[in-house]
Amino acid sequence: MWKDSYNVEILSSDKRIIDMKISSGPLDFFLSCIYGDP
Repeated sequence: MWKDSYNVEILSSDKRIIDMKISSGPLDFFLSCIYGDP
């Protein structure tokens, strides 16, 4: 994506939420983003 050393995998998405798995070498972490009108 923005850097070759990071891998971003979209696990699920819908109208308001994106769940991602981000990997960099031996490290993995998960990120959930909520968006849209409050």
